[in-house]
Amino acid sequence: MNTVILSIYFTLLNKRRVTREYLSDKFEISTRTVSRYIDVLAGSGVPVLASPGSGGGYYIPDDYRLERGCLSDAEIGRLLAALKATDKSFDDSLNDALIQKIGALGAGRTDGAMKSLGFFVIDAGPWSNAHDGHRAKIDAVSRAVTERKSLSISYTDRFEASTERTVDPYNLVLKEGVWYMYAFCRSRKSYRLFKLSRISGLVVTENEFLPRSDADVYEKISGQFDNAHGAVDLTIEFSCTILPQIEEWLGCSAIYEHGINYRASATLGGGQELLAKLLSFGSGVKILSPAALREELLVECKRVLNNC
Repeated sequence: MNTVILSIYFTLLNKRRVTREYLSDKFEISTRTVSRYIDVLAGSGVPVLASPGSGGGYYIPDDYRLERGCLSDAEIGRLLAALKATDKSFDDSLNDALIQKIGALGAGRTDGAMKSLGFFVIDAGPWSNAHDGHRAKIDAVSRAVTERKSLSISYTDRFEASTERTVDPYNLVLKEGVWYMYAFCRSRKSYRLFKLSRISGLVVTENEFLPRSDADVYEKISGQFDNAHGAVDLTIEFSCTILPQIEEWLGCSAIYEHGINYRASATLGGGQELLAKLLSFGSGVKILSPAALREELLVECKRVLNNC
């Protein structure tokens, strides 16, 4: 069974009814090909039905259940790992219910889904419980995304400016251990990533919004977040005492030996976050380039001393 047929199958599972024209546009195939693929699904035992008239289309009855054989042990294990990774971030029992249901799909197999899970472990939380305070925000944003309700938020940006905004939320994003909300900001008339830690007030309004077709969270998270300073080609020198921290930050491939010390080169986003990261290493790091960043760090160190 080819990938388009499988995609049609899962589309039918996730939607109440879809027309032949909808499937044709979605997968960029002719309506004749859609009909042929529907016949293939029906011939393989999937109960695809069709209802005529306005509001009609193809559908799969509600009592149909996904066959165990559709998912391999490795696929079930990956799903379980992803669910367990975010389990502590939510207060509801939805993750637990999903883990039990998906785990049951692999029950009784020779290899077992849990064996697949055993070597693949994800923990999205930090070592501390610092993100526990985000749970109420995560739950509120999740509800707003599901119900397509606008949010009223108080937000503090990277320049410490606080604003009141109305946003239409599309996604919760977890990247590098930090939670974000991807939303359309009505005041800025554009899509933005909002750090949950910078949201001091959040209210789910009763105003419903219609999803916009140009929303693309993956395009947004592929770039630099909140970075007005552009990319910085950084080269640093450091001793073996902080080698583990630099490896964790930049990766082993960015590091090379230089005499009795080490050096590392990487292209990173500039600005205050980079300065804060470099300051966290204390005197253990020497900036070799760029010179402008070295000057910025010197100015920041003087500010720190003046505040002591």
